[in-house]
Amino acid sequence: MKYLSKKTFLLIFSILLLFLFKPDFKNIKLFQTIIVLVITYFTDNIIIKYKKIRLITNAIGFLIAFYFGKEYIIIASLVIIFRIKKKSYENNLKKFLVYFIMYYLSANLALMITKNIYLELFLFLSFSILINQIFFDLKKFDKKIFITEYVYFLSLLPAMYIQISNNDLILKSFIIFQNIIYLSFYYFIIRLKNKKIIENYRNKKIKKFNKVLLEYSKLLNTSTKSIEHIICETLKIVNDVFGYKYILFSKLNYETGLIERISNYGISNEMYENIKNKEVTLQELKKILKKENKYENSYFIPKLNNDSEFKGFDLEKESIEDIDSELEIKWNNKDLLLITVNDDIGRLWGYMSCDAPIDGMRPTKEDLEMLSVLGGILSIIISNRKKYNYVKKLSERDALTGAYNFLKIVDDMNKSNKKDIFSIAFFDMDNFKKINDSYGHLYGDQILKSIVKIIKNHIRSTDSVYRYGGDEFVVIFNNLTKYKATNIVKRIQENLSKLHEGATFSVGIADSSEAKMKDLIELADKRAYFAKKKGKNRIIYKR
Repeated sequence: MKYLSKKTFLLIFSILLLFLFKPDFKNIKLFQTIIVLVITYFTDNIIIKYKKIRLITNAIGFLIAFYFGKEYIIIASLVIIFRIKKKSYENNLKKFLVYFIMYYLSANLALMITKNIYLELFLFLSFSILINQIFFDLKKFDKKIFITEYVYFLSLLPAMYIQISNNDLILKSFIIFQNIIYLSFYYFIIRLKNKKIIENYRNKKIKKFNKVLLEYSKLLNTSTKSIEHIICETLKIVNDVFGYKYILFSKLNYETGLIERISNYGISNEMYENIKNKEVTLQELKKILKKENKYENSYFIPKLNNDSEFKGFDLEKESIEDIDSELEIKWNNKDLLLITVNDDIGRLWGYMSCDAPIDGMRPTKEDLEMLSVLGGILSIIISNRKKYNYVKKLSERDALTGAYNFLKIVDDMNKSNKKDIFSIAFFDMDNFKKINDSYGHLYGDQILKSIVKIIKNHIRSTDSVYRYGGDEFVVIFNNLTKYKATNIVKRIQENLSKLHEGATFSVGIADSSEAKMKDLIELADKRAYFAKKKGKNRIIYKR
């Protein structure tokens, strides 16, 4: 016997609540009904998400509904069905039942415990947040989110208490809108937190990918490895860095007109055999690979339909802009992500299909760029092994700024003559996040490009500049002590400050007389950190 569906259970429980706590609609007033509907509708359609979870914003409407009478909670709950941003009326109907149970049960529990209106309002909000957490969000419990929501709920009480104790109609109306102002502050605070999470996410991705490129370079340098082995290792990299559970590599056979499955990662043997035995033609693939779904060497097709018709997806507007700025775009099990690999004449040779991301999110701009780099590297290796040197140079450059990347730092330091003195300057930009938040990522990208240009204009041809992380840069000065390098860094720092008002840099400098080569970058990094701790916009070369 099958268990009841969640929606059916919610419906039965709602009917039981109405039976146990019968509402009395005799005293319902039109003016109060309009107030409840308008405020609930407005606040419920304000979407605030933190760590991919939508926070409750409609508490103001339901608090006022409870104050007017528990019957108004039923009216307020109906608003949920008509949300502006809806997936379907069926989904909104389920949300209606959730909010009805949460608030109507809380109201009746509060009324049973006390007749003191002040205590009733406090208990109503407290029970609401607890019931929602225990019955509906227990699997997604997050202590910080719970405390944030509860503090916001309680912040609504003072205004309600003043409203109860005052008979001035104008003041009462102002108090209601004061709580809406609180909601606006709540919205912007959470938005700032989300931006900080995104910045950290992007920087971690860049640093981790740098390490992967190093390992990938080692793999490619081994001439004895077959293309099949390199493909298998690439699938592992995609799993490790980007978190896709299931990855399939397929090759196009133009003679037979069919797709051949070559390798996979994370797919069971039984499922893989079923996939291999299922015939897929090149014509079917061609229907998927539409221009509007393409970004460099990647194709992302959201919500793949069963009839093989594919919805267009404007990456420039939706993926790049929205995914980079919000944490709300979740992976759908019908989404399709393909990374293409071409042969020596630019014809499609094969592709990677990626599915089931561990974080449950659709790919970001950085994900698509990095995956495209891997696809591009594979394309060159497969088309001509002699082009490896070109691939190596490609993998050593930062795509945005043109500076060398982390892989190149390691390679250059390993090649350095241990007898020759050299210095490392670690530049960490101060307040870059503030510039990004104020002027946008496109402007921030232009700043990063200009930083590299200025540094290159002030160093010698024997020196090199590298992008180490998001807003972190490294310069290697060959045959210079840290004292001489400091003079150059001062000139660079002075010119960098002209980029943008308030743009400053904390710099740490170390030379090869102080530590082993493998520890030198870490030492310069620590000194840059101390420079930032001491007040930013300074250079530290000893400690």
